[in-house]
Amino acid sequence: KKDGDARGDGFVVVEFSRKAHDDYMKRMQEWASEKADAANIDVHTWSETQSLSAEQLYYLNKVKCQDAKCEKPEDEARIRKNVEEGWGWERLNRLVADFRRPAEKHAAEKGSASLL
Repeated sequence: KKDGDARGDGFVVVEFSRKAHDDYMKRMQEWASEKADAANIDVHTWSETQSLSAEQLYYLNKVKCQDAKCEKPEDEARIRKNVEEGWGWERLNRLVADFRRPAEKHAAEKGSASLL
């Protein structure tokens, strides 16, 4: 997060470092804890009741492509039109969330719940 950056903590940045990994894991753990607390159960129990991993659920809940902005209004209008006339925001969000998972987890989960 940079000072003055309105995107804040919710902005997902592709960064391959131990610090980025640790930061995202902390966010995911906090998010999962909030979900478990809301269900009045412990995190382990909450995680066991989910059909997808906590990491995948986190990204599915946090990635909102429709909230993205472009510097040029004409680019934003064109992209929005293409998405809305094509796959739609929900599918695009799922594709981006799926992309964020590490390859080995994707392969392990591929045979279970399908995202698309």
